[in-house]
Amino acid sequence: MRSKKAILSIITALSTTVIRTVMGIWFAKLFLETYGSSINGLDATITQLLSYLLLVDGGMGASIIFSLYKPLANKDWKAVSEILSAARKIFRWIALIIFILSILLGFLIPYFIHDNTIPSTTMFWIMALAGLNVSLDYLGDSLYRLLLMADQRSYIINLIAGILHVLIPLVSIIFIKHGASVIVIKMIIPIFTILRIIMVLSFVKRKYTMLDFNVSPNWAAVKKTKDVLVHKISGLVVYNTDIVVISVFLGLKESSIYAVYNMVFTMLKKFITPIFRTVEHTFGNMMVGELDDNFQKTYSSYEIMVLMMITITMTVSYIMVLPFIKLYTSRLGDPSYISTTYAMLFVLINILDYTRMAPGNLISATGQYKETKLYSMIEAAINITVTLILVKILGITGVLIGTICSFAYRTTQIVHYTYKKILNQPLRRFVYRFIWNSLIGIILSLSFHALPFKIDNFIEWLLISILVSLSVFSIVLVLNMPFEKENINYIFNRIKPVFLKFVTKGKFE
Repeated sequence: MRSKKAILSIITALSTTVIRTVMGIWFAKLFLETYGSSINGLDATITQLLSYLLLVDGGMGASIIFSLYKPLANKDWKAVSEILSAARKIFRWIALIIFILSILLGFLIPYFIHDNTIPSTTMFWIMALAGLNVSLDYLGDSLYRLLLMADQRSYIINLIAGILHVLIPLVSIIFIKHGASVIVIKMIIPIFTILRIIMVLSFVKRKYTMLDFNVSPNWAAVKKTKDVLVHKISGLVVYNTDIVVISVFLGLKESSIYAVYNMVFTMLKKFITPIFRTVEHTFGNMMVGELDDNFQKTYSSYEIMVLMMITITMTVSYIMVLPFIKLYTSRLGDPSYISTTYAMLFVLINILDYTRMAPGNLISATGQYKETKLYSMIEAAINITVTLILVKILGITGVLIGTICSFAYRTTQIVHYTYKKILNQPLRRFVYRFIWNSLIGIILSLSFHALPFKIDNFIEWLLISILVSLSVFSIVLVLNMPFEKENINYIFNRIKPVFLKFVTKGKFE
């Protein structure tokens, strides 16, 4: 049952991400070409500023998911209702506070980001509308999406998201083509957020009739919130400081350049993260169910799958990212968007980020936030310190180096902690796997990158990307098979029965 839910969630997530990527690239390219680099940089900066407002959440989301694992596994709906009842009351206050703060921030942005080409009223409305959208999220369906994730029903969220990720860019593109202002474009998202809320609530009310919000709230269920909050603050510094620092110290033009590279790797991450997140909830479910004998085997197989996936995706990314960005920014006629250094540093950042996801998800699944919060704080301190020192000296490159330094520290710490405190196994298995796959990736990257690719349009880019991906996938699989045959077969055997049922019966059972 766990395998079925996990695979279904992964399939719907990947399908949704394909749709989201295609529509997102189409919309983002048109947005950049229509409104220019300054507006594009401002939009990216406001998105990151909004992430800081989400600190008001206080780590509630992760804490709620962890608290729901056990009552959902035991089908204790009274306990589930008590947890959700407490969270709903808090979420209403969060929505109000975020909206007020976004309004205040809208007034303050022009004083920190100086750009004579953008009116202060435009800055205000983009910020205010972004805050409104997040507030609607907390008032509407955020709580119920956490329930679906904890209950391994992420595929419902993914299906709804897939529909909206077609409609939102499509409607936005139509309005852009008809000359709509950027403020009108930003009004479209809250409207569709209301539609998503209606769809999620409709499913939850039909499927979870046993929920009762009249029960007494269980405030103790969110007792890990403070520890989660420390991780969340650190995560915001590490993942969202770069573009704000670039906007303040270097300008909106440079933040637009950073945003384009970041967009490419963020879209790639959206393919990979659903797999990791789905498996995280499966681990949480397994540990509640006390399946200890199977746990070590499952994690070992999951780990090699992740490392192979990192090798494949990052190798292909290094080979294909610059040809993509050349096509993406071709109508701007601005050569400053093309940089081998930026491409290489972004690849390295993502290698470090993905490498820690597997052990990091295990820490989340076991709820060990308090035990690891100090390391999270050190990571944030390294990031902001190195970034602020190097931004004026090396520009965007200095900012990226700051992120690499913090990621290198934190990834090493997370892997070490997981093996020592959770898995109780020697670290050498991971080290051997990481070094071997890193060597494969480096050799393949240099070999393919030396080939004379001539790409004139996105169709050619897509076809070459597919060929490169298949080639890299095959080589990585073959070179890992002699050492990881048992684990690779284990993964295949877990997936195979579910797919066979789907092929023969047309549905997952």
